[in-house]
This record gives sequence, C-alpha cells and structure tokens, in this order.
Amino acid sequence: MNRSYALLLVAMLIGFIVAQIARIRPARDELNQLHGEWQLIAMTDNGIEIPSEKCRLTRAVFTADELILPQFWSLAITKIDPVTKAADGFFEGDPGRRYFLRVHPDTPLKEIELTLGGLVPREAEADLSDEEAELFRKRVIQCRGIYRLDGDDLTICWGSWSATAGSNRPSDFTAPQGSDRVLIVLRREPGK
Repeated sequence: MNRSYALLLVAMLIGFIVAQIARIRPARDELNQLHGEWQLIAMTDNGIEIPSEKCRLTRAVFTADELILPQFWSLAITKIDPVTKAADGFFEGDPGRRYFLRVHPDTPLKEIELTLGGLVPREAEADLSDEEAELFRKRVIQCRGIYRLDGDDLTICWGSWSATAGSNRPSDFTAPQGSDRVLIVLRREPGK
C-alpha cells in the first residue's frame, strides 16, 4: 500500500469519527434536557382518552437513557354490545412500563425510539409467560415515535408495537381510533 493511499484512509477514518461524535452530541444534550420527573397531563391510546383524574396519578421519570411510567393506562374491556359495538370496561394502570430511549433531535420531526425493557414494579415480570419474558430480554419490542419539547411540556406520539407489523412512526401528534398510536403529554415537575 502506498503512503498517499494510507494517508487518505486515515483521513477518511478521522472524518467518520468526527461525524459520529457530531451526531451523538445533540442526542445526549436532548436526553439531558428530558432528565427528571414529569407529570402525565394527557394520554390517548388508539383513540381512547384516558380520564384526567387517572393521568394526575402518574409521574414519569426520565433517567440518562430510560423512561419509567409507573402506570400505563389502558381500557380493560369487560363486555361489548354486539349490536351497538359499545364497550364497557374500566381503566387499568398496572403494571407500568420501563422503556430504554434513543432520540434523534436533528430530524424535522424529532424522532424517538422506545424499547420496552420491563415492567414496573419489576415483580410484575414474574407473571409473564416465557415468550413475553424473552421479548424483554432480547429488547424486541421497540416503538417508533416523534416528540416535541416546548419549555416544560413534552409531547410524545408513538406507534404501538405488534409482533407482525413492528411499529410505524407517526407523522403527526394524534392517536385517533384505529391508528394503533399512543399520545402522551407530560409537564416537568417544578424543581425536579
């Protein structure tokens, strides 16, 4: 290998490393802005709005690379009228969820990946089937979303995950019925 070719390869490698550092820094800075405790203000899951009194019970915590939702609200349906298709049920918040985070703040709609890492409390994982536990261990359940940080308000919208389709990244901050999306609005806790 001649000397000029070797110098060219070294220069290209240095350029690649500098470019990677430039990409990582904005994501790290953005995660630092999210760090702390947040109050759940609103949540919509596939068109179903979670009542505000349920949302007020939930505090979310962002750490260096995790989002912890001690309650993940969903509608537990107890019966469906076959004629009107109206459903009766109740809102259930347990178990909560723990997600590993990756953010991409340099895209036009800021992107977020939420990888389900476990349940809250961790003891709830004892009730999982072997197949469900394996999905957590392998970090297979990854939801793709978008987010917007506006002062002390954070809005996140992500596509629900399914074994057959994965997760589709939303193109807007809505979660209408049939969209298989979750939309949450969080407000930073003062001083936290």
